[in-house]
Amino acid sequence: IWDLESKSVVDELKPEFTNVGKKSNPPQAVSLAWSADGQTLFAGYTDNITRVWTVGF
Repeated sequence: IWDLESKSVVDELKPEFTNVGKKSNPPQAVSLAWSADGQTLFAGYTDNITRVWTVGF
């Protein structure tokens, strides 16, 4: 996550994918949305799972 004002990396999200075989590709994020308070990031993936991160600045 990049902070445009300070021009610095705030956090790096590294989801862990289970059930991904050697010949299959991991799911891709296709949508992102922040909560109203800016503390939670929701990501929708091609495996039909929404992953949720709490991000503290």
